Amino acid sequence: MSEPNPALVWDTLTAHQRTAALRAAIELNVFGALSNGHKTAAAIAQQCGVPERGIRILCDSLAISGLIAKSDGEYTHTPTSAVFLAPDSPASMAPTMPFLLSPKILRASDLLTETIRRGHTALEEPLAGEEVTEWVTFAESMHPPIHAS
Repeated sequence: MSEPNPALVWDTLTAHQRTAALRAAIELNVFGALSNGHKTAAAIAQQCGVPERGIRILCDSLAISGLIAKSDGEYTHTPTSAVFLAPDSPASMAPTMPFLLSPKILRASDLLTETIRRGHTALEEPLAGEEVTEWVTFAESMHPPIHAS
């Protein structure tokens, strides 16, 4: 039997913060800036068209999470971000974000307790079935990663 691990609980409770940071980085094209050789917070911020302070905080968060690397004030791709987050990579998973973090998917997560209580979805709109357009978005977003392997 393993020892009690508060880090497991803490990491799970704060996972949404890492998700939000990754979403912001994808939406701002931080990984594209890194691919284009921009390494400092100032250069990345300029490439992304946002203030430097926010990019520095975001990039430091991504570095702590292991999604990018930081050394001597410069940020670079990790092997994982170069393959799975760089927009020019054929295996980029970034195109799946609009589906995986869509309002309906996030709402389903928010309503999980109520769904369990009811024994069926608490969503007002279905999450599955032919009439759900989000699945088309998901299928289209999966095309590049599936065909890259």
